[in-house]
Amino acid sequence: MQFTISAIQPEEVPFVFSLAQDFAAELGLTDKHKMTLERMHQELFGKKADWNALVVKKDDLEIIGFCFYSIVNINRAFHNSPLLQVDDLYVKPEYRRHGLGEKILKVIAQIAKEKGILRIEMWCGKNNPIGQSFYQKHNALKIDYLDVFRFYVKDL
Repeated sequence: MQFTISAIQPEEVPFVFSLAQDFAAELGLTDKHKMTLERMHQELFGKKADWNALVVKKDDLEIIGFCFYSIVNINRAFHNSPLLQVDDLYVKPEYRRHGLGEKILKVIAQIAKEKGILRIEMWCGKNNPIGQSFYQKHNALKIDYLDVFRFYVKDL
């Protein structure tokens, strides 16, 4: 088996969308998953696209994983560069333990280096111990001085 990691192509969106649904189900978050196939395509390839994705392929044929990420410039007063925010990183369960998550992180790090980005962050659900363990194993620092609060525009 050979594995490759590359930028997503428009024709691959339906396959990645299906995997994203699998990921949400694995985490017990199907009811919170708001993405649609059409919206995913627009956010990755539309006129106002601001989202990026990598795909992991087995033998250059089957998509077995993905990583969604955005480049943003938040919290500027406390940092020296923009941020590469990893939204989701997923590999099908049967292909885990092949070092693919680590390879994805290396590709993400290379993208960050090329863009002069000094930090990578990822939000990991509290109900995702596999993800938490993976990130900590790779020396990610858990931010304990920050809580995330959400407002909905309609409520303000």
